[in-house]
Amino acid sequence: MPWWGWLIIVGSVGVAAIAVGGLRDRTMRRRRAAMLTAPPPPVPGVDGGDARPRYVSLEEARQPRTPDALPPLDAAARALIAGPPVELGLAGPQFATTADGYATAEHPIVLVCAEPVGSLRELYPALTAARNTGAPLVIVAPGSDATTTQTLAINVTQRLLHVIMVTGDADARATAAERCTAQPVDRSDLQAGYLPHGHLGGCRLWVSATEHTWIAPTDDARATGTTQTTGTTHTAGTAPTADTTPTAASTHTTETPTGDPGAPRTGSRSPDSGPTH
Repeated sequence: MPWWGWLIIVGSVGVAAIAVGGLRDRTMRRRRAAMLTAPPPPVPGVDGGDARPRYVSLEEARQPRTPDALPPLDAAARALIAGPPVELGLAGPQFATTADGYATAEHPIVLVCAEPVGSLRELYPALTAARNTGAPLVIVAPGSDATTTQTLAINVTQRLLHVIMVTGDADARATAAERCTAQPVDRSDLQAGYLPHGHLGGCRLWVSATEHTWIAPTDDARATGTTQTTGTTHTAGTAPTADTTPTAASTHTTETPTGDPGAPRTGSRSPDSGPTH
């Protein structure tokens, strides 16, 4: 075959390839345009019309709930705050759960941290324990980094977690640990996702304000010196046995909350839910 015959064949193949490519590109452009102009898919929980989900900005989420959206302090809490307080204050006004500016929790799980909380990751075991039992969580610490405090506060204001964070000095934390039969947990254990057996405590009622906290021990503790906490039973002043407390699993939430808390969504992790961040 002469050289010009091969040239014709090659040219024909090239023209065909260009045509096919052009057609394919045009088809893809039409599909993308159709996707952009198509009506949005139905949103679960929204009934027809032009309703759209409302997104909350970070600034809105940071705002404490207005007093008219919160219940008043109940009689049991008012009776408790008539007594002497512990010098532990709320880590932020967003943690308040009543119109009076107090944060209250009935039969909470209590985590006492020996050192300041450095990240939300350190709280996942305790958040998981609270989520699994459905109990509120109280975190007692010398302090906390701004991101962790803000993430927990947002999950509280958005009602994704029931968490109270309070801060105070060593004496106040020791008093809270004694009344709740909790044992302070080292930061290295929390960073590793390990929550030792029996270190979580509990109480009957917890009330905190900006600068003070009131703690009502469980009825059993008052009567017999034995405290029943969520997932933990031991005698005050003695070390709990290893078989009395299930270990809180280390899970990841997506900062649940949580959470996921959760909270914030939320060792290896699960933020659900955990908490939201």
